Amino acid sequence: MDNMTAKTARIDNDKFLQLIDSKSKSNSWIVNTIYENLTGKAVSDPAKIKSQYTYLDIPTIQELTLHRGIGNKFIGVDPRLIGQKMILHRTKLVKYDQGGFMKRHADNKSSKELAGRLVFIPPAKLKGCKYECGGLTLYYKYQNHHVNQDEEKWTIVFLPYSVPHEVNTVASGTRYSIVCDVSIKGVDTFDLDLNDNYSDESEDDVGLGFDYFY
Repeated sequence: MDNMTAKTARIDNDKFLQLIDSKSKSNSWIVNTIYENLTGKAVSDPAKIKSQYTYLDIPTIQELTLHRGIGNKFIGVDPRLIGQKMILHRTKLVKYDQGGFMKRHADNKSSKELAGRLVFIPPAKLKGCKYECGGLTLYYKYQNHHVNQDEEKWTIVFLPYSVPHEVNTVASGTRYSIVCDVSIKGVDTFDLDLNDNYSDESEDDVGLGFDYFY
């Protein structure tokens, strides 16, 4: 399949677990000591972050299309993005073991073409993916919005670079996530669509057309 052609499918859980297993067996994890502060500036500060990452062995450019009807759980979707084609850049698999965390920070927009970041969080039902605590906290409009792991569904968070956030300390288990930057034709940046009474339990299901773990 052409890398620029998206297809509609669910995320393949088995292949995601195979991906984790292959990265662990090859010992390809890199200890992360780079922390982006609240201005997005990258600094080396091991006291602010305790995680590991590895780059995914997929093409640099990969296309996603957001639409309704598949059943993943999306957090903070800007309505303007429904039906839009998004191009992935710089995709990483990130791991937080027990005791892992990332303090409050804002992500760095490394290129003017980038609109924001996507964070994919696997469901707790997947073998080896369940963790306690370790949720994602978004600091938006003077309120704290907590995104917790779903038991059954993948959770995909739309994260503008301007929104401060942190990963809380993992009490037990291992927290995995896929993190990637995205560009969208005609969109310089997207908004985080959360209201003052936000709860991740109230988010509508949104589907994702993609050619990702295939």
